[in-house]
Amino acid sequence: METQQQNAQSRGLVYVVDDQEIFAEVVAAILRSEDFETRTFDSAEAAMEQIERSAKKPDVLLTDQVMPGMSGMELIIKCRTLVDGLKTILFSGQVRDDVLSKYAVKPDKFLGKPFQPAVLLDTIAELQSGTGFRVMPESVPPRNADSPPA
Repeated sequence: METQQQNAQSRGLVYVVDDQEIFAEVVAAILRSEDFETRTFDSAEAAMEQIERSAKKPDVLLTDQVMPGMSGMELIIKCRTLVDGLKTILFSGQVRDDVLSKYAVKPDKFLGKPFQPAVLLDTIAELQSGTGFRVMPESVPPRNADSPPA
C-alpha cells in the first residue's frame, strides 16, 4: 500500500516505511502538519520500487527496522545507491541502537519507537541542517543491567 500527500509549500519529500500502516499514517500526518510532502509504504519492497521508478526522489527516508522481507537497514543501503544525498532515519521498537554495529553503512539517525512528534521533527531538522549520525538519547530503550556494553 502506498499513500501520497503533497503540499504546495513543501519542506521536502519524506518516505515513511512501516509494515504497521496506522503507525506510518500517523507519522505522515505529523510531517504533513509541518509542511512536509509524504509518501507512506507498508513494505521496504514497495518503497524501493517507487524510488526506482519515480523521477522525484525522497529527501528523507524514515523506515522501521523490523519488517517482513527486507529490513529497514537493507532498504537504507539500497536506497543510498539510488539517491544522492538521501537522509535516513531508522526507527524500531524491537531493536536497540547497538544492532547498527553489524552494518558498515549507518543511518543518519536512529529513533526508538514510540517517539514523540517533537523528537521526530527535531531529528529531521537536524538532518536538514547537515549534522551527522547521532542516536537521540531520549529515544533509546534502556539497557538491561545484565547486558554487556555495546
